[in-house]
Amino acid sequence: MKELIRKYLSAKADRHDQSRLLTWLRQGKNLQAFNVEKAAWEEEALEGEMLLESQYQWNKIQKRLLHQSQSDLKKKTVYLQYFKYASVVLLFLTLGITTYFLATDTNQSSDFYTEVSAPAGQKTQIMLPDSSVVRLNGGTMLRYNNSFGAENRFVELDGEAYFDVRKSSRKAFIVHTRELDVKVYGTSFNVNAYANDHTVEVGLKHGSVGIEQNKQEVLRIKPGQLVTYSKEANRFRVNNADISMISAWTNNELVFDEKPFNLICKYLERWYGVDIALSNELIDNQKYTFRVKTESLHEVLELIRELKPINYQIDGETVKITKP
Repeated sequence: MKELIRKYLSAKADRHDQSRLLTWLRQGKNLQAFNVEKAAWEEEALEGEMLLESQYQWNKIQKRLLHQSQSDLKKKTVYLQYFKYASVVLLFLTLGITTYFLATDTNQSSDFYTEVSAPAGQKTQIMLPDSSVVRLNGGTMLRYNNSFGAENRFVELDGEAYFDVRKSSRKAFIVHTRELDVKVYGTSFNVNAYANDHTVEVGLKHGSVGIEQNKQEVLRIKPGQLVTYSKEANRFRVNNADISMISAWTNNELVFDEKPFNLICKYLERWYGVDIALSNELIDNQKYTFRVKTESLHEVLELIRELKPINYQIDGETVKITKP
């Protein structure tokens, strides 16, 4: 597969090659092997030379798709086919069949947006045009426009994602959320920024990231640190943390560290794609810590039952949890 990976990274892979690589990436832990080979390829490549050719091919695809939309003033949507159980979605050179595009027709603008979503109960892995890899947790949306990689590396995030960013000394990689921006040049980190949550969390595994508000850096964190931003108090808190626990969801593990029961239920809603009706009697200040490899919702609720007395009823996508 080494030759095929390098062929793909050099933008020389044809449709058959791309299909073979996608099939291989869906199997087991092959993404890790891909990332190792990608890192070696990047070290050998002259700065920007190979990437430039890849970006050229990427821009051609965008222009072709944009041209198809110009005869229709309505937005054209091609829906993303979601692959369950942490599947791999290659966006680079295969975007037309795996994502949906938002093309806006105006006389002055040719902006072309790509929006990728992972529905509640599912996870998705994507590769951006600069070869950065992003894992999306359930209920997450990621969006970027056609200038990504060529003019900027700017993405918008609503939800939780783990980023493995390709290094570039010339273009910073910026993750924009409603409350703050995360700015990096090449690193691995986790961002939890659901729009309806009360906090935003950024955990850094490798490298260095800056946290910005209104385009001003307010703090910078080091590996092993977790920054928590309170939306209500407009305040930051930085703690040392086990980032592997925070990003354990990428390995299909549920990890809760000192979390109240109502927040655990909210997380379970996104994890399993269900609606949980929680009795007010069960909302208290008690906090729980546990870690479990992905089980069925029934098995997780049985585990919680050992920690906290509850009754529950599962009816399709609706779950009712009450006090005994």
